[in-house]
Amino acid sequence: MSDWKAIASTATVDAIDNTGTTGGGGVPIYNLVDQLVAEDYDDLWDGSILNSIHIDENGSSSYQVVWTGTGVAGAAIPDYFMGSGGNAINGSPYYKHDDWVSAGDIFTVGSYLRMYGMSSVLTVPTEPVPEPASVITWTLLGIVGCIGTWWNRRRKAG
Repeated sequence: MSDWKAIASTATVDAIDNTGTTGGGGVPIYNLVDQLVAEDYDDLWDGSILNSIHIDENGSSSYQVVWTGTGVAGAAIPDYFMGSGGNAINGSPYYKHDDWVSAGDIFTVGSYLRMYGMSSVLTVPTEPVPEPASVITWTLLGIVGCIGTWWNRRRKAG
């Protein structure tokens, strides 16, 4: 199970903090079709990404403008963060574009835009899961071994 966070800034929380991608290092970040987006957290907020993240939950590309309220470095932009109220009227809101975060006059009053989300770190189990045939084989060998031991002890006792 994974925890999802919006890639968005509010008056009190920057997107870089909301997504837990502060500081150097981190893990590689992939989009929903397994393409590398950023090598690590620094790479995510350096102003460009390796592959776009405009993939929806069904694996389809969506080139629609996406609202973030966030500047390139992951911090809220004054007057344009989520819930600032003036962003739909004052023009030049910040939004996610293919090249990462850009500015432009895209809103009209009452318009609705999509948002991006980021999951917590997903891990793949390193221990191989035994296939059923192996489990059955080892179980049968164990049973045969127990029977053989029992039979051998009975024969020696008699």
